[in-house]
This record gives sequence, structure tokens and C-alpha cells, in this order.
Amino acid sequence: MHPNQVQYSWNLDWVANLGRLNVLWANNESLENALGKVDLVIFEDTTAGFDAMLAGKPTIYYNPYTGEDFFNVGKNKASLAILSEKDMGKFLEFLKDYKKQRKFSLNGYSYAKNYLGLDTVANRNVVAIKKIINLK
Repeated sequence: MHPNQVQYSWNLDWVANLGRLNVLWANNESLENALGKVDLVIFEDTTAGFDAMLAGKPTIYYNPYTGEDFFNVGKNKASLAILSEKDMGKFLEFLKDYKKQRKFSLNGYSYAKNYLGLDTVANRNVVAIKKIINLK
């Protein structure tokens, strides 16, 4: 869990207990170190989920509070989205389905690269913009 996201940590504790997960709360170490120790990342409204995707981890976007998919990760199959209590069944199924986790990992990696502008097309566009600016 991202160090500054503790507002609803009791709810994520409940989720972890529901799935019988061994949980690492990454409040006292770097995100990079924490990602090296985990198999799956549950994130709320933080870009730390994108770091997890870029590290090849399957992710679960958890926001039953407002039900919004702020980053469109669920819509784009980059992360399993838990947006309401009724989605909790999907959460438990996801924990058991390693093929599905792998699929979301691959989708998540591609989506994060694109979302953050790290894909080659976006990089070429930035280079083109820099050339145009430098010409003026």
C-alpha cells in the first residue's frame, strides 16, 4: 500500500483477510523494493498501480468507495477493477486464476506504458514536438 494511502486501510485489511493473503504494507520502504517482494498489487487511487504494472505484476484496482474507474484500468482490462461490493466475487476468482493474472499483467504493462507516455509512439511524438519547438 502506498505510504500516503491510509484513509481506508481498514477496508483493504478486510479484503486481504477475505482472500487469505499475506500482505505487505509498504510504508517504510521504497515502492521499488516492495514490488520486488510481492506477487500481486492491490491499489486505490494512486499511480503506484502503474509502477506495479510496469514491473509486470498483476494488479487489482480497488475503489468501492465511489465506484469510479479513475484510470480506466478496469475498462481496458489492465487491472481487475473492484468498484462495488458485488465485485468481491471477481476478486476471489482472480486470486485463484493464474492465467487471468498473467493476462492482466501483460495488458497492464502495455496500458501503463501507453498511459504514462512510455510507449514508442508517444516517445516519437514527444521527440517530434521537441524538434518543432527547437526550430522556432
